[in-house]
This record gives sequence, C-alpha cells and structure tokens, in this order.
Amino acid sequence: MRTGGVSWGVLALGGLAAFLLLRPRPTASPSNPSPTPAPVTCRYLPGSGLSKSYEELIYRIHERIREVRPNLGTCIPASGTPCTMVLASVLATAPRYGVPPDIATALAWRESRFGLYLETDRIRAALAKGRCTSAAGTEIGPLQVKPAAFCQVQMDPQRLLSMDMTGRIWYAVGAGLAYLEWLKSQFPGASWQDLLQAYNVGPTAFRHGKRNPEYACAVINRANLYTELKV
Repeated sequence: MRTGGVSWGVLALGGLAAFLLLRPRPTASPSNPSPTPAPVTCRYLPGSGLSKSYEELIYRIHERIREVRPNLGTCIPASGTPCTMVLASVLATAPRYGVPPDIATALAWRESRFGLYLETDRIRAALAKGRCTSAAGTEIGPLQVKPAAFCQVQMDPQRLLSMDMTGRIWYAVGAGLAYLEWLKSQFPGASWQDLLQAYNVGPTAFRHGKRNPEYACAVINRANLYTELKV
C-alpha cells in the first residue's frame, strides 16, 4: 500500500534508523586488567593414627590399582601373582620411609596411572643419557624416578637391567620412596604440598623458587580420596 508515493515499509525503516541513531548509548566501562588468579592451594588430610597391617594395606592398595589398571600382566608365573599385587606390595612399604601410603599410592596414580614403565628398551634409553642423568624423558617406573634420583639415594639404576619384572618393580618404586624420604631430610618441616613440588621440579629448582602447585594438589586431592589407606 502506498500513500503519497512513499511506502509504509520505507517509513518504518526510516523510523527504526532514527531510533537507533538517537537512543542513549551505554557508557563504556574502563578496561580493567584481568584479576590475578588465586594461588592453587590444597590441604592434606592425614590419618588418625589407626594401625593397619602390611597385608591389609596391600589388599586395599591393590583394589585401588585395579580400578585403573585391571591387568598389568603376571609377574610371578609359578604362583600366578599379578604385577598389580607386586606393585601394591611395594607401595604398602611406604610407612617404612616415613611416607603415608595414601600419598605413595596417589603419587603412583599421578605419575603413571599405575603403569610399570620398566621395559628394557626404556631403561636402556634412559641410561644412554648417563647413569645418573636428570635429563627430561629419562623417568623410570611407576613413580617415574629419574636416574639422578636413584643415585641420590645410593641406588644404581643399571641394576634394573639384570632383574626380572618383579625385582624391577621393587627396586624402582623403592627408589622413589627413598627419594621422598631424602627430600624430607632436605626440607625439614615442609608440608606434603612442598615436598611433592620438590619431587616434581627437583630440589635445586625448588630452592630457587620454582613451584608446581597444580601437580602437588593433584596428588594430595587423590590421596584424600584414599581414606581407607590413611594410617
């Protein structure tokens, strides 16, 4: 429909344009810098001092391992002992090193998801960079221990090559637990959040201020879920 040669549609569009031009515009807020993210913190919940037998810890840790790795193969064919049971047996010795078993188990979860990572080729490739190297990519075993950490606690990573898988699990995990014990001696009174960061970044880097709170809190938060492992 037209009136005086001007369509109602054109009039409507003109009115809309005028409205958009004349309407009040919101005042632009000054740009503010992004807020500094809050530091990552977490709190380890220790056990209440309840006594658990070594055998009880093995069983409970074994159940946690099997949630993630139902089958790691057989380590002792003669008895049919699975590698999951061998790994649980070593992690259950953590209290002998002054390490809570829930922390040790959570550390193995964080480092390797309970994988063994003890193949001969892996060990040889790591040692090719030096018997006591701390080079990236030389981590060995469920706790991902570098050869330098073995040497720090007077253990020789080359010995792994002469062992069967059962022996390798015991030796490699034992090295990781001994290294945690050594870190406790280097940083007396340190919290587990700090000790785990030193484990991750290395004691020298930690002394110079390097940190990885996300790593430590991943371990601690997992350990806090393992209530049945707390002693």
